[in-house]
Amino acid sequence: MTDQPISLEEIRLRLNELDDQLLSLLSERRKLSIEVAKSKVQTSKPVRDAVREQQLLVKLISNGQDKYELDAQYITKLFHTIIEDSVLLQQSYLQNLVNPQQSRKPLARVAFLGAKGSYSHLASREYFSRKNTELIELNCEHFKEVTQTVESGHADYGVLPIENTSSGSINEVYDLLQHTTLYIVGELTQPIEHCLVAKKDIRLEDIKT
Repeated sequence: MTDQPISLEEIRLRLNELDDQLLSLLSERRKLSIEVAKSKVQTSKPVRDAVREQQLLVKLISNGQDKYELDAQYITKLFHTIIEDSVLLQQSYLQNLVNPQQSRKPLARVAFLGAKGSYSHLASREYFSRKNTELIELNCEHFKEVTQTVESGHADYGVLPIENTSSGSINEVYDLLQHTTLYIVGELTQPIEHCLVAKKDIRLEDIKT
C-alpha cells in the first residue's frame, strides 16, 4: 500500500504555517536584540562585535550543514541580513537613548555611483532607511569620485559595490579601498534585476548588441 501524495494546496498551507512561525521567531529575535543593546549600555560594550559575529556564523553554518543539510552560502546570506538588522536596531535604540527629544531624523550626506535610480542609489536608500536616516544624495560619475567626496568631507558616507554574483569581486573598488583611509562600516545585499526594453513589435532576433 502506497502513501497518498500531498496535494499542492496542503503543501501551500504548510508553507504558510512555516512562514508565520519564521515571522514570529524573527520578531522575537529583534526584541532580544534590544535587550542586548540595553545590556551593552550597562557594560559600555560596543554595538558591533566582529569576533562574536564571526563565531556565530561559523557555528550556524556547521549546525545548518550537519543537522539540517542546508547550504553554507544560503546560511551565510540569510544570517548576514539578520545580524546586520540586529546591529542597526541596536544602533537606532542607542541613538534614541542619547537624543530622546530629537524631533527629526538625523541627516547623512551619501555619495554613490550613477544617477538617481541607479543600483548604488537604491542600495543607499535601502541601507539608510534601516538606520532611520534622511539622506542628502550626492551622485558621482566614477568610483574614485565616491571615495574622494567622502575623504574631502563633502559626504559622510560612500556606497560602493564590492562584488556581484556574476563576475565576482570588483577589482577597481578593492584597489581604491587599499589606498584610502576610509573604513567599511556596513554592508547590504542589493538584488539586481535587469530589463530588456524595446519598441512594440520588435523581434528578439532583430536586436543587436
